[in-house]
Amino acid sequence: MAGRRCVVDCLAAFQSPALVAEQAGSSQVICRESDIYLCNGSEFVSVYSKLEKCVKVIYSFPGNVCHLAEDTEKDNLYVLCAKDGVYCIPLQNRMSTGSQSHGDLVGSCSVSPDSCVLRDPTVLSFIFLESILVTVGQAGKTWTLSLFETVDKGQSPYRKLEELQVPILATRGASSAGKDWRPPALCCIYPHGAKGKARSGTGHFSLEPGLFSLLFGVDASMVTSPVVLCGLPDGRLCCLPLRLPVSLAPADKGEESKVRVLHHLGQPVCFIGASLAGEKGNGCLLALGRGGKALVVTPRLGSEGRVAGFTEQHLSSPVASACCSGTHLYYSTGSQLLALQLSPGTPEAGDSKDSWERAVPDQTSPVPPHSLSPVSLNVCSLAALALPADSPTGTAAQLFM
Repeated sequence: MAGRRCVVDCLAAFQSPALVAEQAGSSQVICRESDIYLCNGSEFVSVYSKLEKCVKVIYSFPGNVCHLAEDTEKDNLYVLCAKDGVYCIPLQNRMSTGSQSHGDLVGSCSVSPDSCVLRDPTVLSFIFLESILVTVGQAGKTWTLSLFETVDKGQSPYRKLEELQVPILATRGASSAGKDWRPPALCCIYPHGAKGKARSGTGHFSLEPGLFSLLFGVDASMVTSPVVLCGLPDGRLCCLPLRLPVSLAPADKGEESKVRVLHHLGQPVCFIGASLAGEKGNGCLLALGRGGKALVVTPRLGSEGRVAGFTEQHLSSPVASACCSGTHLYYSTGSQLLALQLSPGTPEAGDSKDSWERAVPDQTSPVPPHSLSPVSLNVCSLAALALPADSPTGTAAQLFM
């Protein structure tokens, strides 16, 4: 990677608002084939056209925007406004409710409060999958995971299907104050070949069948259930299968038993991704902590056969934002952009001992964490990272803000 270069092309300039602690980490970029959607913690969401190479529309919301998610099947954009709720706007006719003066290059679109499909000031983050909206909120000393059934345009609010509660751990990471606080990180993991993955958007990954079964069970794999992964500010990485056979549903064990803790990272989880893409899905699950701790989950050979191996490792600096390609992890510390090679069997020169894919044939004994050696790409002050939607596996092409 020593020979890799990073070329910066400035697409557009946006003012960065002064953010309070609860809005930290709210800058976000979503890349589609023809457009780029971005927010920077203000009340605006901008749409940049790749074809016309300019900002075409700026949506104005009733409150500060802290999260974006896309519904690629119905071509909708879901937007979370802090201490307000979730809004839904159609993307096919994005100027139908806006106004554009003659000769203006940028159209403005004021989003009506009627576009709010879920009014809940406690929601901190959400993800959309298979016509279901999954939200994570904080109410007192409890994390609340709620599932809502989406409905056709003009019908709101969404119908709540289920609500699960998980007690907050009394750790420093669970505090909603301070510059290191980040909202819960959400992603959806599919077994390889699941139909829903083909039309999913940002934050959706497939795992190779063996690793998926080891992590979430044979039953979830057999019914091709998507699994919601939630990285909490208190350090826990939790999973929630969306579908399970009725006979296996833990109805008599309480609501909390449906949410299973996979690992405790010991610091706020700020990113969940997958890498090492192959013909049957990704072979590695990756979670990053705000303080620079990395969790690598891969299939391993233990004393009782194949198991999911959980290995904690350490990056050289804190993580503000990150994204994964098929072969590399890119992450920003806020002051610099770093890249780390993930592909197996190709460690950096002089770093074979501490390579990412260190062979661990037997997991009966704990493996001590070791430091990794990312490479600086000499780019500073990045608030959000995203891969292009049409990016080939392993490409270094990125979009930054």
